[in-house]
Formats: sequence, C-alpha cells, structure tokens
Amino acid sequence: MGAQEISPQAQAKSNHGKFVHQARVCPQYHQAVELIGRRWMGAILFALMEGPRRFHEIEEMIPGISHRLLTERLRELEEQGIVLRRVIVTSPVKVEYELTEAGLDLQEAVAAIMNWGEKWLPSSTLQQKQHGSKDPLYQERESSL
Repeated sequence: MGAQEISPQAQAKSNHGKFVHQARVCPQYHQAVELIGRRWMGAILFALMEGPRRFHEIEEMIPGISHRLLTERLRELEEQGIVLRRVIVTSPVKVEYELTEAGLDLQEAVAAIMNWGEKWLPSSTLQQKQHGSKDPLYQERESSL
C-alpha cells in the first residue's frame, strides 16, 4: 500500500472501533452475512461448535428444523467450505459433520451474536414453553448464565 492508501479495515473504523459511513457495503461482508443469516444456519453452526456431530444429533439440537432443510443447509455449508462431511465406513455407515478451519473461525462471531442476543433481545417465554427441558440449546444457554 502506498502512503496515501488506507486499508478497508482502517476505512471501516474510527474512534475506538466505531464504524463510519462508507460509500458501499463491503461485498465479502454482505456475502458472509447473507450466508450465516439464512434460516437455521446460526443454529447449525452453534450445534457444530463443540466438535463433530452426526446428522440426528444436529437435528435433535435444533427443535423445529425439518430433515429436508437440515440436509439442504449442511450441503450449502459444505459447498462454502465451512462444514466437512465425513463418511465413516462401518456397518451401518456413519456420517459425521464438522466445522472446517473456516467454520471454526466463525466461533467468535457466533459467540458475539449470542452475547448480543442475550443482552438486547427479550427472553421468549413462548420459546421456553415450547421447548422446555427438551431444547439442548436452551438448556446449554441457561446453564452457562
């Protein structure tokens, strides 16, 4: 970079890390937010943060997700290089899903979004009633508070 050029990161921040106005949204940021913000993606990433899981384990951790949609989202994450699908040759055959290095790099972002949600979004009584003790995501979050 020349003396006059400023990195995109430096352009995006000023005064203690606060974002300033830019002419356009960063295309990589937009693509990342659109990918991660798709329905159920955040929950799937959260389910895989602690290590490899089989399909049914992921499905059980995310109440309300359909078999078809979980399959579709896992394929999308695999195509993007965020999730690795591993076939374990046993009888019967087992399939595990785990985060790649790129997926693990999302850990801080997922944690930051979870912390933001806990701070700024109201706790849903309806959600607690619907899932109660059956919701591993809810149990895990409650036990960490």
